[in-house]
Amino acid sequence: QVPDFAFWEYVLFFLVGAAGGIIGGAFCMANRSLAVLRRRLALGKAHKGLEVVVIASVAAVLTWTLPSLSFLSSCKNLSDVAPSHHYRQYDCPDGQYNELATLLLN
Repeated sequence: QVPDFAFWEYVLFFLVGAAGGIIGGAFCMANRSLAVLRRRLALGKAHKGLEVVVIASVAAVLTWTLPSLSFLSSCKNLSDVAPSHHYRQYDCPDGQYNELATLLLN
């Protein structure tokens, strides 16, 4: 079966695709600039190791603290979803799960 889309939906698809391309291009430019900067600075082994530790620490802290922020995630009832042991309760009461914690901590 072929889905039947309205014209405005095709416009939306185009805009989402264009935005994805622009964001992807910006990421590539930023990544290249960062690589050139890092090559120019010629950091030693200790600085490179410290960079890895800092990035890993920031990622770990964000992974564990973001689900605690109430404006980013909310508690949902387990009865509203298919039964599974993969849902994370995190800071939610019994019978509920945290959507962001489930996404980040599985």
